[in-house]
Amino acid sequence: MYDVTDTVGPPIHLPRTPAPGRRIVPNGLWDALAREASTGGFTVGVQPIGDASEGFTDYFAKQIVVADHLDDVTAVARLAHEVGHMRMHSAPDMHGAESITCRGVREVEAESVAYVVLAHHGLSIEASSFDYIAGWARTVEPEEPASVIKATGARVVNTARQLIDSTDRYLKAIGRRFRQSLRDPSSLPSSRLTSTARRCDLGGVGRVMGASERVAALQRARQRQARIEVATARTIRAQASLDRAIEAKARAIEQYDERVANAEAVSAAEAAELANVCGSAEAAAEILGWSVRDLRRVVKAERERRTQPTASARDRVEHRAKSSGGGADVGST
Repeated sequence: MYDVTDTVGPPIHLPRTPAPGRRIVPNGLWDALAREASTGGFTVGVQPIGDASEGFTDYFAKQIVVADHLDDVTAVARLAHEVGHMRMHSAPDMHGAESITCRGVREVEAESVAYVVLAHHGLSIEASSFDYIAGWARTVEPEEPASVIKATGARVVNTARQLIDSTDRYLKAIGRRFRQSLRDPSSLPSSRLTSTARRCDLGGVGRVMGASERVAALQRARQRQARIEVATARTIRAQASLDRAIEAKARAIEQYDERVANAEAVSAAEAAELANVCGSAEAAAEILGWSVRDLRRVVKAERERRTQPTASARDRVEHRAKSSGGGADVGST
């Protein structure tokens, strides 16, 4: 058995690893992504593809196709992936032997965008996305796949930020329209019950109701309308609670990332200090079990970080000296 990176030939489909657990697609997210495709001049279709792939983007036909055999979560993830392709790539990238960007890099970029956008909207696809990204990154750099992900980071973040902003605006607009419908119950389809309650069907034969029957029918319609309004209000409160939980999760992730960054900085400082005490990077690397190359890189980065505040402080001193001297050149004698 061979790894795909040890083979040659045309690119092959790398299926996702199914993600465990119960996941729910945020209401309106599919429509928000489809709107993004429409803004770019592409149509979105759900149809049989004929193989195990999940979808594709046809740049010449201006069409995004999502396979009809996917569950809701995988389908919206694939749509986000293809919208990422639409935003970041073009027809020349996708065709020809001398492609500007190899397919592995394109797949890493599109899937990374999909992961960031869906995570923002509270839909985690870590298990499937991480394996998919890692698989394609290895086709580009078998020895250091992480370098491919790092190299695409800036383009991924920029594209994901644009999609997050536009999908957020769409979903907020949908929410405002829904809340408006609650303030005006007559706009809800169920309110039409009161206008149609004057007729009933007995044994398949319609007849005009008597006065007492009309009163009873109207009462039932109003009761049902009241139940619908109560259930709708409860749903909105639950959705608001979910939105708050998602925001709290995002803040927690930011705080976690900050703690990790601080811990990395402390670790780098201590490693640099150990190398200084030992007198050589080789000795410190042997103690830590690191490669000498990694330790030297950490020491260099730490040295640069320490010199930055010194330069800033020197600038402030020169600025104060110039200010006190009425703009005179502090270097003159």
